[in-house]
Amino acid sequence: MAEGEINLESLLNRAKDQEREYDWGGAAETYQRILELASEKHLGGTGDLTERKAHALYKSALQADDFDEFRQRSDVATEAYSAATDACVKAGDQESMARAARSQAMLALLRFFRSGTAPERKKHLEVSWGKTKEALEGFAAVKNASEFCKTYCDLSFAPVISADMVSDYETRKRDMMEVLAYGERAEALGRGLEDTGTVIGVLVMVSSLLERAAIMGLCDRDFKECHAKALDIWHRAEILSREEVLAWLPLAALVGDAPVDPDRDMASEYSTFREAVDVVRKSGDRMMIGHALAGLTFYANWISLGEDLEEACSLQQQALDYALLARDEFWKIGFVTPRGPNVWIMSPHMDHYAWLAYFERDPKKRQEFGEKALACSPERTHLATLSGYTIQVCYSVMHAGNIYDIMARTETNLERKRELIQKAEETWRKAVTIYGRFDSGALYNLGLYRLALAEVQGILADTATDAKSGAQELRKAIDSHRAALGEHEAGIRTIITKDDPNILYTLANSWTLLGRHLRRLSELTGDSEPLNEAISCIESAYGIYSKAGWPTRAAENLWEAARIYDQLENHEKAREMFLSASEGFRTGAEKSPRLKSLYSDLAVYLGAWAEFEKAKHHHVRQEYQLALEHFDRAAQLHESLPKWRFLASNYRAWAMLDKAEALSREDRWQEAAKGFEEAGNLFQKSRASLEEAGKGVENADEEKMIARLLKASGARYQYCRARTAIEKAREMNVEGRHSLSCELYESAANELESLADSAFSDQDRREMELVATLSRAWQRMNQAEAELSSEPYEEAAHLFEEAKGLASNAKVKALALGHSRFCRALEAGTRFTDTRDQSLHATATKHLESASSYYLRAGADTCSEYARASKLLFDAYAFLDIASQEKDHNKAAKAYNTADKVLQASAEAFGKAGQQGKKEQVTKLQEKVKQDKELAVSLMQVLEAPTGLSSTTVFGAPTPTQETAAGLDRFAHADIQATVIGRPTQLNVGEDLSLEIELVNAGRGSAQLTKVEQAIPKGFDVQEVSQMYRVEDSYLNMKGRRLDPLKTEDVRIVLRPTIHGSFRFKPRIMYLDDSGKYRSHEPEPIDITVKELGISGWLKGPNRR
Repeated sequence: MAEGEINLESLLNRAKDQEREYDWGGAAETYQRILELASEKHLGGTGDLTERKAHALYKSALQADDFDEFRQRSDVATEAYSAATDACVKAGDQESMARAARSQAMLALLRFFRSGTAPERKKHLEVSWGKTKEALEGFAAVKNASEFCKTYCDLSFAPVISADMVSDYETRKRDMMEVLAYGERAEALGRGLEDTGTVIGVLVMVSSLLERAAIMGLCDRDFKECHAKALDIWHRAEILSREEVLAWLPLAALVGDAPVDPDRDMASEYSTFREAVDVVRKSGDRMMIGHALAGLTFYANWISLGEDLEEACSLQQQALDYALLARDEFWKIGFVTPRGPNVWIMSPHMDHYAWLAYFERDPKKRQEFGEKALACSPERTHLATLSGYTIQVCYSVMHAGNIYDIMARTETNLERKRELIQKAEETWRKAVTIYGRFDSGALYNLGLYRLALAEVQGILADTATDAKSGAQELRKAIDSHRAALGEHEAGIRTIITKDDPNILYTLANSWTLLGRHLRRLSELTGDSEPLNEAISCIESAYGIYSKAGWPTRAAENLWEAARIYDQLENHEKAREMFLSASEGFRTGAEKSPRLKSLYSDLAVYLGAWAEFEKAKHHHVRQEYQLALEHFDRAAQLHESLPKWRFLASNYRAWAMLDKAEALSREDRWQEAAKGFEEAGNLFQKSRASLEEAGKGVENADEEKMIARLLKASGARYQYCRARTAIEKAREMNVEGRHSLSCELYESAANELESLADSAFSDQDRREMELVATLSRAWQRMNQAEAELSSEPYEEAAHLFEEAKGLASNAKVKALALGHSRFCRALEAGTRFTDTRDQSLHATATKHLESASSYYLRAGADTCSEYARASKLLFDAYAFLDIASQEKDHNKAAKAYNTADKVLQASAEAFGKAGQQGKKEQVTKLQEKVKQDKELAVSLMQVLEAPTGLSSTTVFGAPTPTQETAAGLDRFAHADIQATVIGRPTQLNVGEDLSLEIELVNAGRGSAQLTKVEQAIPKGFDVQEVSQMYRVEDSYLNMKGRRLDPLKTEDVRIVLRPTIHGSFRFKPRIMYLDDSGKYRSHEPEPIDITVKELGISGWLKGPNRR
């Protein structure tokens, strides 16, 4: 072999060794020496060597220590690539032309690094990718798989970055699918290559692109198919060389979403990126090092989401440190990365402070972090705009919206809160619009962002100053929420390969929130229609919680649904929901020992509510005997619950009220009156219990319920007084003491009208007005009978017609009209008695026939028969009147005979009506007429209003509308429950006492544990405490430990008594809920007895037994 050839070969080997050692400057010099030797020996075909030199210079530029050095080196690399292009074009063969295209692609890429504006950078990226495709096709044509794969590894990130500078989804999708298609060709071509590094580079890039395209909806293939293929390709790469995989990992993070861990475990992937940083630091490649650090930024931020405050803040600081280090790396080569969904590398401080505000629960500190974040917002937005990266422009706006939202949630000043939430809504809406154009195929993310907007709009509605504007804003929130859930669920079906508890939890919460928005809209507008959709939403959430295995969360939704069914007056369905919710909490008590006491009590409480709904079901149907049984059961169940015992007397009052109503309908007036008096006393007793319970109430919905019941108890007491007066008035009426009856009816009417004026709702007002109007009508009837006057009957008829307009069902309306017609008949009959005007007879009989018809329609058969009997009696008097005036004896006899038959029919009709006394009276009248052939008594002494006319069946008792199944709001935010266990509970001075505080968060929001007060009783020394906490004075500093929904935490303290005596260990757990509100919980205390050692104990020592 010639000496020159030996020198060239050795120099080529040296250059390759230098490349492997990342000595790119040395490799460039070696390639230059080779080119010089080749020129001296007049060797042709130097295009390949010139390109290799240019590539080494490019890689050397990426190792620059500052931007000036990068510019100098990239200038040299640019000259080299230009020379390589000329040399390859000069060679002219197909492969050389492919190399020329690749060199031109690199020239464009170098211009991208050095361009000052986004449009220029995008133009150079497009040129680079165009030339890259030309090169790829050229290498494919000559079947040079190695160069095809190398070209793809070096240049495929350019179109990905370019796609991030596009504002519309379809263009991005087209570009990404094209990059992926070339990648899959490279993956197929690389299967037979010996260059392991290049093969792994292709596998890592393609796997990451597949994963990203699938997640973001940037390809037309099924997610599961793409995900499975991505995992398979990644696995193949790791089998070849994990070290090489780590070397390529940072670039993969730039172009896609590397499936580092098969289960996408964030902690595992974080660890892998740490390894990658160590590997790529050896290369000195600023691009690679920067993206490895960017990966650490992302994972440190992500993992912090599940940590307590101290650890979360530590991880956030790490994320910021990584971001600043990464940014320094990028600045050295003039590169602006598009990556950073949670923390953007190029401007990390806004995101950093935003996350600290998110984690912070203290309102003052949260506001401070929020203000710092907003102060950094202009810089981030400006840089994002200059970069041309649409996604970062979107995130700049979105994160600002998030900051306003976070600050608003703990703001107590309503005006300031509304100002913040309005800004949050405006910025979120803008961000969602940008993202919707940019990534409309990423339904999972788009749905999440729309849900965030909808939640902000819901808060905005809550801050409205009037119902009308609140309803308008709430409708916007509901519309956003519906659309968001549709997209989000579609995204879940697309990209989730298995049930993820966190995703299911978020989805179920979103359905619950939409249901609550709809329920709130119904309250604001008075329209019940939204309630039906609300039930559908809440039942959807129930199904998701059940599927995920969270019985108590499912039970909470059934509880919510039951309350809505109660609003819709579907009491049977409400009862069914309450029973199912009760069973859910009973199951939860078995599955969650730490919450057994809470869940067991809730199971009983909701069982009591099922009884209450059953009672209401019967109550509104006037089935009072059945209703009172269920009211009694509800009272008994409440009596068994210390927290809810104060409600028992309220339900007993309802049971007694319904007992009185049942007695009233049996015309047992005296017993009914006593029953109403007792019910009133029970409502008064209930008021005292409510006042006492209100002193220690914690939750807003319980506070509201108690306030409503306090007001209602006074009204109900007043109603019972009115009903007592009505029953006594009815008794006086039967006894013929009409004047006293009038006074009692008037007293009742006055009470009821007063109640109507101060009624809680339209329904309550109408109920009171109906009974008041009936009382006035009955008063007028008694007045007519007392005064033997016709006018009060006419007034009574008018009042009964008014009552018909107030009645809520057809039966009551028909009864009221029947009573009105009967009164008109009595009015006409009274006047007929005085005048013997036959036209008045016709009027009276017409009204009696009408009354009979209305009574039949109302199902009041006895009243109908009474009206018919009265009409016959009236007819008989008319015939007798005719007979007494007839001079023709035959005609007179015929008239008497007819009167006799009509009286007989009237007596039988009164008998059918159950009016035996009236039947006997008419029978005696009939006998008298037979003997004397004359009117025996005045018509008005016989023709009178039936006792049924004052029957209380014409109205129902007021509905229990102010009772609500309060207590559900306690789960809206964090709700810490605790159990204290002490071992032993009896010990000697100097012996150790082990205390365990078992904590669990029963709420839907996370808690930030601040401290345990009274953790160290006087007379005890601390020997040991859980490592993560510290003792300060007499309390335990919990260091902001985060406790997520349904998560548990154990606190262990070992104490040693120094004095003897009896001690009660009663710690108070202090925490901040997710709304920034300070809350506390006191578990059941435990009693500890400490004895003196005594002589024998002292001799043995304190710790020997």
